[in-house]
Amino acid sequence: MQSRNIKVRLNDESISQAISSLKEYKKTLKYKQVALMKELGEHGFEVMVREIDSYPMPYSKDDLINSVSYECTGKTVTIYNASEHALFVEFGTGIVGSRSPHPHDTIGYHYDVNNHGNDGWYYRDEGKWQWTKGMPSRPFAHGTYETLRAELIDIVKKVFQQ
Repeated sequence: MQSRNIKVRLNDESISQAISSLKEYKKTLKYKQVALMKELGEHGFEVMVREIDSYPMPYSKDDLINSVSYECTGKTVTIYNASEHALFVEFGTGIVGSRSPHPHDTIGYHYDVNNHGNDGWYYRDEGKWQWTKGMPSRPFAHGTYETLRAELIDIVKKVFQQ
């Protein structure tokens, strides 16, 4: 990041100039904070789409990919997936999911809540009956978090050097 040096002499004029310089720098920080949140949202959006695309799935990924979005307030950014089944994909389901659980379960997710076990269950999908014992966790949101966490310093440097 660019360093800013403000030299101050112990006299009124020099102190006034230092205060003016600090106020100017403060104005740029507000702009850069907004720019940083926007950059994190845009980049996080792209990362989440790549994460979803990286997992093999027995059905179309279109709904999951088209449900990726982000909201930026200028002070915060939230990257999310609004698909109705995103949580089930992220954490997995049934006995299969319990055998390959989410790598970082902070919500106390429960697998095979109806105790289907190896018998599995039937469900309707696109007008056809399907059978399953569940699916493994495909933690695309967690992968997005880990990627952004690893890249955060570089993203901050990029934004603050502009």
